[in-house]
Amino acid sequence: MSIRCSCPLGVLLVLVLATLPTGCRRVVAVEDIAGYWSGDWGDMILQRDGDDVVGAYSHDEGILAGTFANEAFTGWWCEVPSRQANDDAGDVEFTFAYNGDVLELDGRWRYGAEGDLREDWDVTRQGGAGPAELQARIDSGETCPAAQ
Repeated sequence: MSIRCSCPLGVLLVLVLATLPTGCRRVVAVEDIAGYWSGDWGDMILQRDGDDVVGAYSHDEGILAGTFANEAFTGWWCEVPSRQANDDAGDVEFTFAYNGDVLELDGRWRYGAEGDLREDWDVTRQGGAGPAELQARIDSGETCPAAQ
């Protein structure tokens, strides 16, 4: 017995696609976020050790430290001259997501640990190693006072 299908291939494809779950997207793993980034506040390098993440960025010799979970980083940033809360340090939150094949970071930060978070720290993952001075800052082991 032979079976003939009179259904056009395009209709069959639509039926197959309609059965797939909606909202499928590429999940960001902690391994994905390590590396060179660029955008608001200049260049940045993130480095991970398990779920712990440290980083350095070009604006005011910035450094940051925190943890990664559920496609997000939460931690503390600090900058020269004082690296102290309320003037040159505070909370930071990064949410990571793929936009096609491009990994993007939507960042929020504030001075200190109270008050509204500012929404202007957005960067995109870049290829390559990034600026050597940023990697040197990470390798130095310098941390923010509140993150020690």
